Amino acid sequence: MLAKIEMEIEGNGLDVNMSSLFHGYLMNSIDSAYADYLHYNETHPYTSCIYKDMESGKIFWKITLLSCFISAFAYGGWNDLGEGKTAEKTLEGNKKETKISKIVLGKNSHLKVTGKNTKGILVKGSYFQSKVNIGEGATLDIDIEGSDKDSSGISFAEKRDFIIEKNGKLNVRNLFNGTINSGDILRQFHSNKEGKGILFRGVTVTTKFSTKGNTRIESAGAGIGFDKKTSNGTGEIEFKTGSKTFVKGGIAGVFARFNKVTFEEGSDTTLIGGAYGLMANKGTIKKGAKVTLMGNYGTGKFEVKEHDFLKFESGSELNILANNSALYGIRLVGKTKLIAKGYNVLRQIDTYAAGEHSLDTVTFEKGSILDGNIDRSWNSQFLLEEGTKLFVPEKIQANLEIKGDLFVGPRSAYEGKQKTYKEAVEKSSDIDTVVGATALFMGKQAQRARKGEIRYGKTYDDFSANEYYTLKYNENSYNYKSTLNLNNGKIHLRLGNKDRFGRINDKIIFSKNTIIKGKGELVFHKRNSSQVTKNTVFNILEEEGLKNINGTQGYYLEKLPLKIPDVSFGRLVFTTKVKKLNGRYVVSLVFKGIEADNFLLAKGQTKTLDKKEDGSLEDAILSAKEVTVEEKSTLNIKGDTNGLFAKNKVTIEEEANLNIETENKIALKLGENLETFGNINIKNAGIGILADNTTSVLQFENGSKTIVNAKDVAINAQKGTSEFKGGSNVELTSNKYALVAKKAVFEKGSTVKLNGEYGIGTLSETDSSDITFKPQSEVNINSSNSGIYNVNVGGSGKLSIKAPNVLKQVRTVNQSLKFESGSVLEGNIEKSWNANLILDKGSKMFVNNKIEANMDIKGDLFVGTRNSYEKEEGKKTIQTLSTMSSTFSSSDKYYTVHYNKDSNGNKAKVNLDNANIHLRINGEQSESNDKIVFSKDTEIMGKGEITLHPQNSSKIRRNMTFTLLEEEGKDVGGTKVYDLEKLPLTLKKMEFGALVYGRKDKKVNGKYMVTLEDTGELSQAAKNSLTNSRDSYKYNQEELKAVSDKIFENHNLELKNNFWLLVSKENLKNKEENSVNLNQNSRYAGYDYTFNTGVSLGFFAGESTGKNKNIAQGIYLKKDLKPFYLGAIYKHTNNKDKKNDKKFYSNDFSFIAGYNKEIGEKVFVDSNVKLTRGYTSSYDYTAENNLNTRNEKTNYLNGEINTKLGYKFKHGNAFLKAGLDKDLKGNQKIVWDGNIDEKIKYDDFSKNIGVGMEYKLGNHSLSLELSKKYSKHYRANTKITFGYSYKF
Repeated sequence: MLAKIEMEIEGNGLDVNMSSLFHGYLMNSIDSAYADYLHYNETHPYTSCIYKDMESGKIFWKITLLSCFISAFAYGGWNDLGEGKTAEKTLEGNKKETKISKIVLGKNSHLKVTGKNTKGILVKGSYFQSKVNIGEGATLDIDIEGSDKDSSGISFAEKRDFIIEKNGKLNVRNLFNGTINSGDILRQFHSNKEGKGILFRGVTVTTKFSTKGNTRIESAGAGIGFDKKTSNGTGEIEFKTGSKTFVKGGIAGVFARFNKVTFEEGSDTTLIGGAYGLMANKGTIKKGAKVTLMGNYGTGKFEVKEHDFLKFESGSELNILANNSALYGIRLVGKTKLIAKGYNVLRQIDTYAAGEHSLDTVTFEKGSILDGNIDRSWNSQFLLEEGTKLFVPEKIQANLEIKGDLFVGPRSAYEGKQKTYKEAVEKSSDIDTVVGATALFMGKQAQRARKGEIRYGKTYDDFSANEYYTLKYNENSYNYKSTLNLNNGKIHLRLGNKDRFGRINDKIIFSKNTIIKGKGELVFHKRNSSQVTKNTVFNILEEEGLKNINGTQGYYLEKLPLKIPDVSFGRLVFTTKVKKLNGRYVVSLVFKGIEADNFLLAKGQTKTLDKKEDGSLEDAILSAKEVTVEEKSTLNIKGDTNGLFAKNKVTIEEEANLNIETENKIALKLGENLETFGNINIKNAGIGILADNTTSVLQFENGSKTIVNAKDVAINAQKGTSEFKGGSNVELTSNKYALVAKKAVFEKGSTVKLNGEYGIGTLSETDSSDITFKPQSEVNINSSNSGIYNVNVGGSGKLSIKAPNVLKQVRTVNQSLKFESGSVLEGNIEKSWNANLILDKGSKMFVNNKIEANMDIKGDLFVGTRNSYEKEEGKKTIQTLSTMSSTFSSSDKYYTVHYNKDSNGNKAKVNLDNANIHLRINGEQSESNDKIVFSKDTEIMGKGEITLHPQNSSKIRRNMTFTLLEEEGKDVGGTKVYDLEKLPLTLKKMEFGALVYGRKDKKVNGKYMVTLEDTGELSQAAKNSLTNSRDSYKYNQEELKAVSDKIFENHNLELKNNFWLLVSKENLKNKEENSVNLNQNSRYAGYDYTFNTGVSLGFFAGESTGKNKNIAQGIYLKKDLKPFYLGAIYKHTNNKDKKNDKKFYSNDFSFIAGYNKEIGEKVFVDSNVKLTRGYTSSYDYTAENNLNTRNEKTNYLNGEINTKLGYKFKHGNAFLKAGLDKDLKGNQKIVWDGNIDEKIKYDDFSKNIGVGMEYKLGNHSLSLELSKKYSKHYRANTKITFGYSYKF
């Protein structure tokens, strides 16, 4: 369609020769790709001209165009989407860029771009027009591949910001299918010309890339890079608050070599690159930002001459997994939590103060873990706070102040296998990836690399956990001085049998250019020690060269306050020895010369002890200073006295077994620590494990299994600490206390079972105890009194507690206790007003009496015992309601839970955080149900839902009442105020037997009550049974009508014998909300004989199937009184419903009077009136929801008027018919559960129309009829009838 736009224009110097200028403005205002198309197209869908109106002298711009061009002009193309719009674009495979002026995606829109052999999208236009903006909730998906290394998935060439709004999504995958040669992969994808940097990019920007949304970029070169036009220092990449970013580049994740990158608070960014995870001239990681980097270098400079820096803010978090170096060649500033792993964690790092030659201190905050060497970083100074760990296998060349822990050797040697750089990168995304030393090969290139078609550098192997290491501090220092300040730090070394190189321990060598100061402590980790003898010497520390220390020649180690403990290997004790040898100061561990009372059971051995050693000072079968049971060995202790007393430490190694059986004595007594990696089994003890020292720590390590059975206390560590590590499995059983501890920590992945009168508790009310559960710990408690008693608890875990009181006198000082999803609590909460408890979503709590605590309930709160709702038979299953109702006697069947009843003035809060409250109600009598009563000292807030579990539904009666919730009013200014009154608490209407009960709130005597009362409505099951009764009646009437129509279709009585067949199919459906399909398929046969008097007598039989199954038989009589006829039918029917146990019968008596008249030779009219009187028998059956239903005997009366207009032809006739059908009488009474009844009236009125024909061949005739019915209670239904007659 044509359209015209005319605009008056004003301005100096206007004339009619300016049309070309205005044409240029028009082209610049539409999509650039479409403008290019118009430029090269000879036929244009528009005209543009400037003209002057001669009368007014005004100048006008007139544009005449097609409506399709208006659309392009006004709304843009595939790259300019409005709110909620979607589009897909396939880029041409011409090895060129697809140029557009902008990409603008409105809120919640979605653009998908694909292509092969393309250089991607180039966004370029005028400064004011060109932009890239991915709006809130919008998504841009780009999935392309190409063979040109100088290309980008999307490139924004203008000096404007590339913006991703909040919740916007950018997904770019740009894979390279061209040629990669063996050798230096990085150089093949890098160009120094015109500042191009990494050539193949996922996203290219000129000025700024800014994201508040979700970004995922995978590219064979760089993930995000800058355009060649970007001037050094002018580009910026911002990861804004709330953004979540994943970038994976074959060479670099982010390549901002001369530009700035900022990670804001609340951002979560992962950058992966084959060479560099991040390269930035100026990087800033702000407080609350989380950054993960992976690459040959996590982040670093490109060339030595460049000066890049990375600044941290305290509270930031940086995670690095590197092949060569985590942080390389840059300046670091600030404080951060650093978790880094690489061959080097720091290499060529400096921490110079800005504009000065002095060093600032970079702080690695609590929780930092550094795993690797520190190389050539003499111009740096680092502080490792308390709670940090530094694992170094070979070298340190930096200034360190250590308040945390320094471990000699890799992290895997102390804490088990760690994920490697190669493993992490290959599993980082679903794209096939091969990891090289400085490049990642993705997609097709990964397949080539795997086949060996590309030769590339390999990654470093991880340091072995099975070897000892020598850490050289500041070796080959080029005269750089380095300082180690042990500010109460700890140095960890391993000792034991020889490794494959013959070494027996880790050690540190300090070079002559190292300054050592402060004070610290050595911690020894013993490995297998069966080969250790009296002649073994462990050289652990060495210092090179005499130094001038405060004017005196000497060694730093000589005067360093370094705590070095004695070490026992079995019964051999080693102590410290120092010596000066060949210009070195050497610290060693040597045999002390005294055989201590240590006990060592060597690897693979089995030993049984059953009596006390002669002369032993301790009253125990085995007493020793230190006990070690090495791997795969078994120590059995059995007797009538105490089992094992250890003055110091007991160590049970992997797959080792310690079995102790005593007669109500102490099985295992510890002066210091227990560390078990193996199996402990204690039986028949009085006290299972006694840790009788304030410094005692019981450590149940990963893979350990401990079973303790004791009379009084399974574990008594009331002065010490119990630590249940991830992967440990502990079961403690006692008649009184399962676990008593001054402090106990249940770590993630630990599994602990506690059985006793008290699961966890204190021996007296004046004792104190701190219990901490870590997320994903699992604790099961079965108790006869209190699950957790008189302790301070906190943390989060999956807890299952069954006890009269799950918690009693429990506190959560300055913290809370969260019961994680899957937790099950069975019992009351008593006197725990100072506890803040969180019942997480997916958890359950069963209470039958009281709650006295502050609770945030997100899960399910059940009033009553667990057995009231569930039954455990190996696997938890929900019982049927009828089974549950017979489980308990009426006296204790239903419960009232008092929330904070006996508060003694203590306030309590309950926050229903989408909680679900479960209550049972008893249909046997009013007010027989579970309920909750909230005291006036309870504050109720939040929102929730009540779920009701009905019982004895068959006994429900009308007008019953159940009080579910009750709240005592709070006095505010002389007025009673109720929290429940305004609480959004959902209680849906509930079907209870044949009735519907609903919520009704009341205020009675200063109390607010939430009750359940009869609404006067019938349940859906009851309504359906009413409808079902009418449907059964209708089903029978339709069948009777079909038989009647067949019997009276013909009045030729010249032939005395008539045999007939009837087959019909009717589609019948009621008009109820949940409509039921009553489809009826009828099959009947009949025979009649005509006497000379003109009277015919016949019989018939048949069946109908569908929703019901009817089997019927009957007799009939008809008399021809031309043009009139009379008739009668008796039909007896047996009915059965296929979906339930309903069975009944009916008897019908129909009387018919008709008129049949021929009008001329070929036209005839046949009309009749029919009156049917009948009844259905009474019957009982079970309806939906186990509703016991009785239909009483019903009499009914039905009338019909029908007429047929026919046309005869040689071998038969065709006809039209119509009729009316009305129920005149009938009220069906239905009784549910013997005490609730209702009547439904048979009052249907229907209009019928039909068309049919009859074909006669000799004495045979065939008929076919199609009819349709319109009814009050039934939808318009169709019926097809086939008939056959044989007269003779």
